[in-house]
Amino acid sequence: MNDFSQSLTKLNDKSKLLVVRGSPYSVLPKLFHDWKITHLVYEIDTGGYAQERDRRVRELAARSKVEVLAILGHSLYHPAEIIEKNGGKATTTITQWQKAASKLGSVPRPTAAPKKLVPPGDLHLSSLSREDHPVNRDHDLNEKTRIGPVTCFDTLTGPKGDFAIPTLVELGYPTPTTTIHGGETAGRARLFAFNADDEGNRAALFEKPNTSPAVPGPFGTGQPTSELKEQSDSDAQEDSECEDFPEDIQIDVTKPSTTLMSPYLKFGCVGARECYWSWHDILVKAPKSAKKPENLLGQLEFRDMYYAAELAVGGTTFARVQGNPICRYIPWNCPTVYSEEGDPIIPRPNDEKHPQAEEWLAAWSEGRTGFPWIDALMRQLREEGWMHHLGRHSVACFLTRGQCYISWERGAEVFDEYLIDWDPASNYGNWMWLSCSAFFSQFLRVYGTATWPSKFDKTGALVRKYIPELQKFPNQYIYEPWLAPTSVQKEAGCIIGVDYPAPMLDEKEEKSCNIERMRAAYKAGLYGNAPEVLNGTVVINVPIKSKEEPSNIGTKRKPGKSEGSKARNTRTRKAAHDDGQQGLDAYMKRK
Repeated sequence: MNDFSQSLTKLNDKSKLLVVRGSPYSVLPKLFHDWKITHLVYEIDTGGYAQERDRRVRELAARSKVEVLAILGHSLYHPAEIIEKNGGKATTTITQWQKAASKLGSVPRPTAAPKKLVPPGDLHLSSLSREDHPVNRDHDLNEKTRIGPVTCFDTLTGPKGDFAIPTLVELGYPTPTTTIHGGETAGRARLFAFNADDEGNRAALFEKPNTSPAVPGPFGTGQPTSELKEQSDSDAQEDSECEDFPEDIQIDVTKPSTTLMSPYLKFGCVGARECYWSWHDILVKAPKSAKKPENLLGQLEFRDMYYAAELAVGGTTFARVQGNPICRYIPWNCPTVYSEEGDPIIPRPNDEKHPQAEEWLAAWSEGRTGFPWIDALMRQLREEGWMHHLGRHSVACFLTRGQCYISWERGAEVFDEYLIDWDPASNYGNWMWLSCSAFFSQFLRVYGTATWPSKFDKTGALVRKYIPELQKFPNQYIYEPWLAPTSVQKEAGCIIGVDYPAPMLDEKEEKSCNIERMRAAYKAGLYGNAPEVLNGTVVINVPIKSKEEPSNIGTKRKPGKSEGSKARNTRTRKAAHDDGQQGLDAYMKRK
């Protein structure tokens, strides 16, 4: 926000980003009146909260005779148009999305940023008090992260009345630990640097499955090199719509192994279409280039696929199992608990039938499972707010269908809290994918906690970075330190079970058990909108029992007065055919 505000000031020294602190439903009508607003422009957002917010804001604008312009900027195509071309249905495979997109023509080129701005005009506001514009904060989802009081809403226009951008201190947050710097300047610098790497060959030959999730941070910034600046100037001369290269910044694109553009795309610091066309032009000119869906353009298409799916399902419903027509019903442990009215109970009651699962969930989220690869990734998430996509594959599979059999909704909540590239559609979509709840169905394929990372780095650099307890372990034990003899553990200064946790579960045993659970769930063929799922009466028979599980597993729902009289419905539905399913997992199998 600070970077964007500075960009506005460069265009007009009287302009900056004006922040009014409060509910849009209360504050906007006041601004419409006092500032004599004639037009309101906002970017289309498919998220559940955003859809409801924007609907209410449009109604308020209409009452004030303010013309509303909803602009598409966050995706390649309008998700609604993709849905229409897909027969009114959610896009659940990349093939479906590509077929629908092919009927819409080329991705529009990005619009150039303005070269000048008119002065903002009179910013005076008549009597403005918090009493007239209260802030409702029933559920503070970030409470655990805060270390101080939230003073952000003590005033409506900032402590000095100058519409200042709230500081982290005002929000009660600690000093950031991430080395990934935000803003358009840093984002566009990274895009330019990545595209210039190896004279464009890196971008041309980029294949997501061939990048490594085992590269540790930091991912910081420095000063520009003359060579990079000259390259960007040359590119700007070839494309009249290309803006000047961001000055005074250089990116080390050797870290991580992928583009790291996701945070900048999420916050709109860099446009999806700018990325698309910069990569498209490189691919067209390159003598040899990677193909979709593994290449850079394919990654943007996967992102768009989730937006269309989210909008088709409904943003709020897309984020959970219950009511979700594309999400398979799998009777996970630690499920969301609903009231009789069908609303999620917040905070979520513990899963009293499976206390061990609650312990596993806490250990997973805090990076203390006893599996170094999983723990290193989760600690990286907490420190950097980011992890490689294939690292997300590992931790998500481990928590859900791989070992822990815990609802993907719980994992998505942790990612909600820590990811700096958090995007509702991609986050919930990927969690459904990796738990084999939607988009992907090959539940027999599970990521190993040692074999998988060893394919990328046998030295365990990521583990040594984020789990300093294991820094001195020999390479052969870095992913399985519990196998090291006691003498080796003593020499490394880390006794497993004392200085670093022993594995919290038997990886192979839980994998085998969960595969049978998944078989049973797939055989039942139920989805989140099935009547027995909605009314909490579903039971799926699992042919095996683990140490603490009964063989009959059902939904978890807070009992109501009429619960006992509800008839059980054992209707099953034929599983949807995964027509045209493509993805990174299938590609890895081919490789």
